[in-house]
Amino acid sequence: MKKSNRPLLAAMLVMSLFALLGAATAHAQDENPLVATTGPNVLGQGKIQWNSQLEYMHYEWTSFGPLANDLTNNSLGVGTSLRFGVGSRAELTLDLAGNYSNLTGDSLRNTCWLTPSVGARLLLFDGRGWLPQVAFFTHVAVPVGQNAYSDKWDSYVQPEIGLQFRNRLGQRWLLDYSLGYS
Repeated sequence: MKKSNRPLLAAMLVMSLFALLGAATAHAQDENPLVATTGPNVLGQGKIQWNSQLEYMHYEWTSFGPLANDLTNNSLGVGTSLRFGVGSRAELTLDLAGNYSNLTGDSLRNTCWLTPSVGARLLLFDGRGWLPQVAFFTHVAVPVGQNAYSDKWDSYVQPEIGLQFRNRLGQRWLLDYSLGYS
């Protein structure tokens, strides 16, 4: 049986489109887009930033024991996020993500999830010398979907809270890290 490359080509085309959209929106800013989209950076008052992503994941594994099985998973996900600067030290975020997966093994199982979320970020400290820049963040997501082993749709609330840090290492290097609980 001949395999078709159409799904792969379609995924590559959509991923290219998202990459172009992300590059066009990132270059509209005054600062380095990588620095603006990661770490504890907070947008200025009245500024808006739109980020998008596309991901594809493929993995295979073998389970051992009495229920040994070879499993393969293919997953395609998309997401978009809007960040709104509401002051010189605060921002709000609105996110929407979704994914579709099919898990093959002894039978074919499909999953589908849609995850809207809302969040906020507050810059606590600008950082000086070896002291890091620090921001507090929180998000509340409500994933809605169907998992591989059930025909019914599920939803739940998923809160997240944490701190983001950024250390400047010289003139050209940044170290971003975070500590959170979900």
